[in-house]
Amino acid sequence: MPVGLAGAPTDTPPAQRLGPPDPGTAVPERRGLPDSGAEAPGRPGGAAAGRPGLPDSDAEEAARPGGSATEERPAQPGGGGASDPSGSASAAVSAGVSERGPASRRPSMPPLYRLARATAGTILRVAWRPDVHGLDRIPAGGAILAGNHLSVADELFLGAVVPRHIAFWAKAEYFRGHPVAARLVAGLGAIPVERAGGRAVLTAFDAAVPVLCAGGLVAVFPEGTRSPDGRLYRGRTGAVRLARQAGVPIVPFAVSGTDLVQPIDARVPRLVRRVRVTFRFGAPVGVGEGTAREATDVVMDRIAALSGCEYVARYAPLLRLGR
Repeated sequence: MPVGLAGAPTDTPPAQRLGPPDPGTAVPERRGLPDSGAEAPGRPGGAAAGRPGLPDSDAEEAARPGGSATEERPAQPGGGGASDPSGSASAAVSAGVSERGPASRRPSMPPLYRLARATAGTILRVAWRPDVHGLDRIPAGGAILAGNHLSVADELFLGAVVPRHIAFWAKAEYFRGHPVAARLVAGLGAIPVERAGGRAVLTAFDAAVPVLCAGGLVAVFPEGTRSPDGRLYRGRTGAVRLARQAGVPIVPFAVSGTDLVQPIDARVPRLVRRVRVTFRFGAPVGVGEGTAREATDVVMDRIAALSGCEYVARYAPLLRLGR
C-alpha cells in the first residue's frame, strides 16, 4: 500500500491523549510538532505544489484532463501561512466549494476496518499514546486528508487516531493477487490505484469520488512518496483535482515521530521508548477557485506551517523499497 523548524503559536486546541497514562505518574507536556505559525524557514515566499501520490512525473500529470507539465502560474507569495496557517483558506481558493458529502449520510465503517481499529489500532494508541491536535477540524461530511509522508506507519497511526473510516490507496496488484490479500484490502475499503501512472490512475479518481460524495474520508500524501530525510518536498496537484471533482474540501495535517517508529528501511513498526507520535489537523481548505497549482500551493503551505518541516522546492526522489 500506498521534521524541522518551529513556527509561531496557533489556536490549535489542546492535545487529545489517546491511550491511558502510566499509573501513578504525572504526564508531562508532550512537545511534538510545533504549533502553526509563520511560514517555515527556507520556503521561498510560501508554498509548494502538490498532488496525491498518484502519477510520479509532470509528464504523467499532463496526461490528465486539465493537467500540465509546466507551471500554470507562479506560486502565490506568502501562501497564507504567516497569519493563520491552520485557519481559513486564502480568498483565492476558499470560495466555490460545495460539500456534497452530507453529514447525516456518512458511509458506515467496513466491519474489517472496525476490527482492525479495535485490535491493531488499540495497540498503537496504547503503546505509543499519540498526541492529536485539531481532530474536531475534520468536517462531518466528505473531505480529503492531505499531509506530509514520513513512514509506512503514517497510514497505520492515521487510521488509529481518526474515529472514522478512511479510504487509503492500495496497489491494484493487491486486488488481483492472492485471494486472501485481495479480500483484505477490499474489506478495509481501500481504493485500487494503478502504479503505471498516467491515464491509468484516472480509475482511482473514479473510485474515490463516490466515497467523498457519500460523506467519506480519503487520505492523500501530496508529495507522492515518503520523504527520505524528513523535509517537506514539492507536492503534486492530484489532491486538488480530486477535491474539485468531488466538491469537497481538503484538511491539511502534519505528522511527526512515525519515521522513528518505522524508518524507511524497516518492514514493521518497532517499540521505541520516548518516541512522540503527533498529529496536527488544520482547518479545511476550500479549493474551488484559482488554478490547481495555486490551490495546491496553499494546501502545501498549510502542511508546512503545521509541521515546521524545512521545505524543498522539488519533487521527492521516488523510493524503490517495495512501495
